[in-house]
Amino acid sequence: MAAFHTMMNQIDDSDKKELVIRIRGISGLDIEILDGFFEIVDEIDAFLHPKWQQDILVRMVE
Repeated sequence: MAAFHTMMNQIDDSDKKELVIRIRGISGLDIEILDGFFEIVDEIDAFLHPKWQQDILVRMVE
């Protein structure tokens, strides 16, 4: 739980926070995967749109 709050405090974008909160309850999703995902996404301009991130994360947990 502490790791989740630490990660959430490091996310400045409110759309990203909302996305993390929405998928938080999905079983089998590792918080470290989300952290790494956002690091990669933040480095690539084409991936900054929250809709794209949502589509990818939904596929990750399916």
